Amino acid sequence: MIQMEIHILLIGLFMLSIIINYIYNTSNKTAIQIVDEMGLGYNFGKTYNCCGSVEEENILYEQIKTWGTILPTKRMINKIKKYGFKTIRFQTLYTNLTDIISSEWIMRVKEIVNWIIKDGMYCILCVNHDKEFSMSGGQNSKNNYINFWKQIANQFIDNDEHLIFETFSELNNDILDYLLNYTQNFIDTIRSSEGYNKERLLIIPEMSTELEINNYYELELPNDPSNKTAVSIQYYFPSESLDEYEIEPLYWCYKDGFIYDTIPLSKWGSDYDYKEIMNKMEMLKNIFIDKGIPVIFAEVGILSKYNNNIDSNREFLYTLFSLTKEINGIMACLWDNSEKISEYNNYYNRETGTWNDEIIKQFINKISKDKGEKASDYYISTNSEVVLSYLNFFYTNISNK
Repeated sequence: MIQMEIHILLIGLFMLSIIINYIYNTSNKTAIQIVDEMGLGYNFGKTYNCCGSVEEENILYEQIKTWGTILPTKRMINKIKKYGFKTIRFQTLYTNLTDIISSEWIMRVKEIVNWIIKDGMYCILCVNHDKEFSMSGGQNSKNNYINFWKQIANQFIDNDEHLIFETFSELNNDILDYLLNYTQNFIDTIRSSEGYNKERLLIIPEMSTELEINNYYELELPNDPSNKTAVSIQYYFPSESLDEYEIEPLYWCYKDGFIYDTIPLSKWGSDYDYKEIMNKMEMLKNIFIDKGIPVIFAEVGILSKYNNNIDSNREFLYTLFSLTKEINGIMACLWDNSEKISEYNNYYNRETGTWNDEIIKQFINKISKDKGEKASDYYISTNSEVVLSYLNFFYTNISNK
């Protein structure tokens, strides 16, 4: 009897040591290390974040299938994992429920979050847009926002590092002071909670959707005592291939006289295109990653009809995912709409469980196994022309792919 009790005690102590060791290792992971473990990401697209007339009427429960979306299931999540993804980004809208989130709605959200995490994947839980909070305006808006994140933090207090919070997506308000004020409230609210929220990776958004038109050097980051904050960016490219952009070039001006201009693309994959994508990676590395702040391409896709320039689309996705898989501190989530709701950004058919493009599926699987191309395969060399010397921005030349 005594021997059995000692045996049980030893087992208990062993299990306790495993738990303590896990918590210790988790808390000591840097934000960069966590993002490196997240691998390739996948977006559920328009599921719990449909908007439009139904949202305006505040009939939240009726809007889930507004756009004909195929809702997530356990089987779907498991298949997405088998294709090579390690992270799923799950966007939600709360509309009139931000003041008091109903138990029915949060249970629906938690069910999907738990399916993802129990399958061994990371889950980015994102609030889509900021107008749910800004509609009330002023101090009421700020209080509503803080109260909302208190509720979310308490609901997921026991979920470990595999759950990540993203505070906004596609801001309706592009004022820098507004962004800093809200993101600092977000950080403070989560960190003042208990459990895993003290060390959870938190994501704050960019000012604009397009990577090319963001003044990242102006972005002031909130103070995070845990130093586990990432920056989210959306990278829909080539944006110039949109129908409305196919006649006139685009001109975007930055401060200090730095001007970016581009010509609408008919295809992607030239030496210039490879040079540009490497420039963007270098820029993000200089501004964020080298300072310990990882970058998450929260949404990646092609803004053109799915079958338009399919070889270019494949090459862009293959190049981008290869680079993000190799470069420390950066990862990307593929935006994927349901087959029923759109002619573009349809990769995985949720009804049949098969891919609409087998080549892209093979790319994803290959890259997820670290068999994609390496950044060194692109032969990058730096020239002497410094564009913004005080920010260490520079152009690069590319000899060949």
